[in-house]
Amino acid sequence: MKRIISIIVFDFYIFSNLLFAQNQDTYNLFLKFSEFFNSGDLLNAQESMLSVFKTKETLPEVYIIAAYNNLGVTYYRLGKYKEAL
Repeated sequence: MKRIISIIVFDFYIFSNLLFAQNQDTYNLFLKFSEFFNSGDLLNAQESMLSVFKTKETLPEVYIIAAYNNLGVTYYRLGKYKEAL
């Protein structure tokens, strides 16, 4: 399951780089999320996704969707089922 999620996140990065110009800070937050999530550091993974929403830049809809998805998976893994919905 962890490997599948990693592959999906990685594919999203590759695909989004081809379609959208993006701010390096947001890209780095997604990379940090991936590193934290894959290492089992779910609290820092959560914080990196919450930081995406705190950026002052305008994000493409696909980034917002991905960030909410990643945050939901993280909440689920932390046992915060109501927040995951």
